[in-house]
Amino acid sequence: MTQWFYSLDPPSVLYAKLEGRSGQPAVSGDLAADWIVPWKTPAILALYADSPLSLQGLGVVEARGAGDGNVKVVDPADTSVFLGSRHGPERAVHPTQVLWDLHQ
Repeated sequence: MTQWFYSLDPPSVLYAKLEGRSGQPAVSGDLAADWIVPWKTPAILALYADSPLSLQGLGVVEARGAGDGNVKVVDPADTSVFLGSRHGPERAVHPTQVLWDLHQ
């Protein structure tokens, strides 16, 4: 299942706000690619959560879909995405998933 939200905060700032919360998500898309090889300013925060993730109190609002949102929260059916790399100080999904999300 995929949910979309909108935030005024840049992806890196919003992800930093998630630190210390239960269910720390794995990152994909723009931000994860930036950790591996910095190449552009991340615009979309793609999060993969293996447990319920609360964005309450982070200044995000629910969006109608990809066209209205810049925060994507995925509850994947296939947990192999969590067998990711440890590029950067944070947790990223598997590099193949990062590439897939960049082309979505």
